[in-house]
Amino acid sequence: MFIHSIKNVCFRNSAKHIPLTAKGIGKIELRLNDRNAEPVVCIDVSSADWCLLSAELTEKLTGIHDLYFVFSEKNLCLKEWQTEI
Repeated sequence: MFIHSIKNVCFRNSAKHIPLTAKGIGKIELRLNDRNAEPVVCIDVSSADWCLLSAELTEKLTGIHDLYFVFSEKNLCLKEWQTEI
């Protein structure tokens, strides 16, 4: 498990989806406020090339949160992400 965190991310509107561009083979989970929290989204990645993926959040995000991107494998790469309302 490999973790990357981003502190104090402000969700001004209720985010419902997380689209991201990634490559590799494995899973990327997004957790809120604690690296050991239950994931609010889990995205399966299976591509040698950059691909656009999207997943619906288990809950709408509002307010300020610390985000933890948890990668199941070291070969996973995350190029960009955003939130959609």
